[in-house]
Amino acid sequence: MSKLRQQGVEFLADVKLAYMETDGRISIITSDSKTTPVPEQKVALKSDLH
Repeated sequence: MSKLRQQGVEFLADVKLAYMETDGRISIITSDSKTTPVPEQKVALKSDLH
């Protein structure tokens, strides 16, 4: 919980996603985060290329 408080999160219920990064840091995405959605990418299957 101290890591959440260090990132400005007061209540656990405000956490939408939390990630443990490879360097040991924790990345927090809160439910009120203003993020830009990543557009979906169409994946071409090998069978589609023939």
